[in-house]
Amino acid sequence: MGLLDDLKRQAEEIKQDGLTRVDTALENTQQVDQKLRMAFKYLNDLGSQLSVVKPTTPRTFDLSTFGRFEGLRLCDFFVDYRTKRLFDKEMFDTIDMTFKQTSDQALTIKRELEPNVNKLQDYLTSSNLRFEIQKFTNERKILTHAIFKIPSEVRSEIKISGDHDKANITFAVRNVEFFGTYSVVFAAADINEHLLEEFAKMLLGQPNTFRTTGNYQTLQRPVPVANLG
Repeated sequence: MGLLDDLKRQAEEIKQDGLTRVDTALENTQQVDQKLRMAFKYLNDLGSQLSVVKPTTPRTFDLSTFGRFEGLRLCDFFVDYRTKRLFDKEMFDTIDMTFKQTSDQALTIKRELEPNVNKLQDYLTSSNLRFEIQKFTNERKILTHAIFKIPSEVRSEIKISGDHDKANITFAVRNVEFFGTYSVVFAAADINEHLLEEFAKMLLGQPNTFRTTGNYQTLQRPVPVANLG
C-alpha cells in the first residue's frame, strides 16, 4: 500500500467516525426530546388535577425550635417548558414545575440583636420563604429586636433538564421534601410512566422509590436554623 492509499484510508476512517458521532448525537437528542415531551404531558396533567384536588401532604417542615409547618395542602401548580433548536428542529430542553405547600397558619418569631436578625432573614430568603419583618430600635436608633411573621407556605420548584449529548435527564428538586435542593440524574431511556408515577408519589409525600432510582444524586441544604445564633 502506497502513501496515498494510506492517507485515503485514514481520511475515510475519520469521515466514518464523524458520521457515527453525528448519528449518535442525533439519536441522543431525539431520545431526550421524546422523553421530555412525555414528562411534560404527564406533569401538566398531574398539576391540573392536583390544583383542583389540593391534597393534604403528611410532610412537615421544621424551623428547628421555632416551629413547624404541618397540615399543608398542595396547590397552585404551574408547568411550563423551554425548547432549543438542534439539528434544525425545536427540541425540548427544560421543564419547570412550581407549586405551593401551604396552610392558614403562620409562625411568629422574635430575634434580638442585629446579627441574629440578619442571619434569620438570610436563612428565610435562601429557603425561598415569604415573611414579614417588623424592626424595633432604641432611642439611639440601634436595632434591638425584630418580629418575623412567616406564613406556612413552602414554595416548591422542580426543574427537569435534558443533556442531549449524554442522553441524560436531570430532576432538580427544591423545597419539596425538605428545605433544600437535591438533583437526581436518569438515563433518558429510563424515563417511563412508572418512574413518573414514583415522582408523583414523591410530590404527594407517599412512599416511593424516586430518589433511589437515579444514577446519582447531590444534596444541598440551607444552613440549619439551630446554627443561626
